[in-house]
Amino acid sequence: MSRTDEPDSARRNAGPAEGSILEIADLPLVETYGSFSGRDSFRDTCRKLFALPDVPFLRTPDGQLVVFRNEHLRTLSTLPAAGNMSPDALSAGSFEALRDEAAAPAGTGGALVRILANQVFFTNAPLHDPARRILTKQLSPKAVAALEPLAETIIAELLAEITDVGEVDFQRHFGDELTCRFWAALIGMTAEEKGALVEFVRDMSGMFNIDPTEHDVHVFDMAADGYGKTVVQAVRRAVASGGFPLVDAIAEDIKGLEFSDDPAIAGIVPRDAGDYLAANLVDAFHTAALGASNVVYTMLRHPCVLDRLRADRSLLPAATFEGFRLEPPVLHLHRYALEEIVFEGVRIPKGTTIMMCWGAGNLDPKAFPEPEQFSLDRPMRGHSTFGAGVQICPGRILAFMLAEKTLDALVSQDLSLNFKEGDCDWYEKWAMAQLKQMPIEIQRMHQ
Repeated sequence: MSRTDEPDSARRNAGPAEGSILEIADLPLVETYGSFSGRDSFRDTCRKLFALPDVPFLRTPDGQLVVFRNEHLRTLSTLPAAGNMSPDALSAGSFEALRDEAAAPAGTGGALVRILANQVFFTNAPLHDPARRILTKQLSPKAVAALEPLAETIIAELLAEITDVGEVDFQRHFGDELTCRFWAALIGMTAEEKGALVEFVRDMSGMFNIDPTEHDVHVFDMAADGYGKTVVQAVRRAVASGGFPLVDAIAEDIKGLEFSDDPAIAGIVPRDAGDYLAANLVDAFHTAALGASNVVYTMLRHPCVLDRLRADRSLLPAATFEGFRLEPPVLHLHRYALEEIVFEGVRIPKGTTIMMCWGAGNLDPKAFPEPEQFSLDRPMRGHSTFGAGVQICPGRILAFMLAEKTLDALVSQDLSLNFKEGDCDWYEKWAMAQLKQMPIEIQRMHQ
């Protein structure tokens, strides 16, 4: 019997015989080798681990399975039992209490959970597929191609604003602004709403701090409350007025989600397009902004790449691929065992949180020989930047387009790019590779 003919249970429970199965408690701790949180620590830890082929998995002190090898990440993500965290799992079983804004007011953590509960990343069957399709229909290759002129216009405006003005923080003055202006145009935000949104999204990024203080929680949760209300207000206004194709299509498709709320497993059904977009644009505003900046950062670290792109712009997709591979915005996210899984000789009990170290998969030498080298000749396949499986990021095509268009604008103009890598600083103990600052001076070479 071929592998494709094996029953589902056999494929799901792939691994050695029962007698040699390991428990998660038998695995070494992450701390033995370092940390996967924060860009610099993450890279150091990857170097150590990929020099040790006999360490297939790790664990955290609280019993999470840590997956970091490219093949394991991509294979495990195909298993239906390796699902998403439900709202109840996300909130440690207290979702119903957090749902009540009076009992869990903004500033306590409730605002963020109430927003995230409507994300497709916190749904499972039978809600996940139909809820996800609503978004993927609007972010298909054809749909994203139609949005390229808007992206090009906004990128040109932003570059004009930061050129010939002295040193600027590229992350703050370009990356953060890019995604906010882009989506503001698509959902009909006012100039005032757009300005407020930039600040809300910046403050919300603290939710990726793996060890936040009480003050940190207050800051990012208040920002989440402001963000959510701003997006919901704009979307509902756009629905009422009409004329915004993406919003109109999503509003119509939401009506077809005829499911009951199931906080324990399947997830929460968004009430309308406002709730749906507020939840699912969190990554579109934040992670896509980091992606564009990180790709530019990678290019600027390799001046020879910049020269090759100026000479041959057909290499832009390869440069964007390598930029995302080497500096992925997402270092790790979580999956959740919906039932017991035996995977590669390790038993994963039902209810186990699985740390999927997507960024590490990009530095696995088995998948990418000489993984820390920037190569425009590398095949553009196999990276784990955007996840894998049925939960792969639905906005990956758009994020790639925004980053590629940014590179294109930088190399197609006669610009001098004075980049100060030594002054760049990354957040540590974060689940994201996010720059605190990225100083750059852009000048026109011939005026």
